[in-house]
Amino acid sequence: MSRLQNRMNQSDHALVRAGSERWTTSTVGNIAYSVATRLTVIRLAKENLEDLFRELGNDLKERRIEVKCRIDDPGSCFSLTNRELPFLLIAGFNSFLFEMRATYELTVEFVGRFLSDVIQKPGVPKGKMRKRELHDLLVSEVTKRDARTEWINELRDNRGEFIHTITAWPAVMIHSIDPLRAEVMLLRGEDTGREDLSCYLSTTSVRDIYTGFRSTFTAVEKWLTCEIEEAEKAL
Repeated sequence: MSRLQNRMNQSDHALVRAGSERWTTSTVGNIAYSVATRLTVIRLAKENLEDLFRELGNDLKERRIEVKCRIDDPGSCFSLTNRELPFLLIAGFNSFLFEMRATYELTVEFVGRFLSDVIQKPGVPKGKMRKRELHDLLVSEVTKRDARTEWINELRDNRGEFIHTITAWPAVMIHSIDPLRAEVMLLRGEDTGREDLSCYLSTTSVRDIYTGFRSTFTAVEKWLTCEIEEAEKAL
């Protein structure tokens, strides 16, 4: 987001440069710093999950023969070397979803404040756009710039259910034994017997949400840069 402020500082128009001063002296600056901090936090949360995925995968690979025996005998039990790993996975999923949701909501808040308070876009009421309106506006603008947005609903749904309504059950989908290909999943407690994989949060979901957010965030920066340019043209 510092690129946006730098762009305004370099403007030939004093009124646009004044917007950069408003950025610094208003709540917009604090929100921008919060977003920047959380960008690092969500990267670390994802890396932590990837480390846990790797630990589980390595355990399964080292005990491939035992894994195959357990698959062939559904009534048997397979115990992980690290007995706390399932709980660490739940904590990791929870942290990732929480931080991703918080970062997205802060980004939406920043967009609203940037348009109303910083560049004072005509037709945008100062600090009064509703979150839903901002969300819809953001989705519309980033979609024009070829960003993925389907991850937003997936994040919202998974975040709400995981925190408030479901019992989390870590599981592993074994795709093949040799070579070993497996995927970590977080099952909804009431759906553990179903075969509809669309009802699960998984390794793939985490990666899709993260890359989707990065795509959206890049598009937001491009969009707001265009808004600065439009503000210059209007002067």
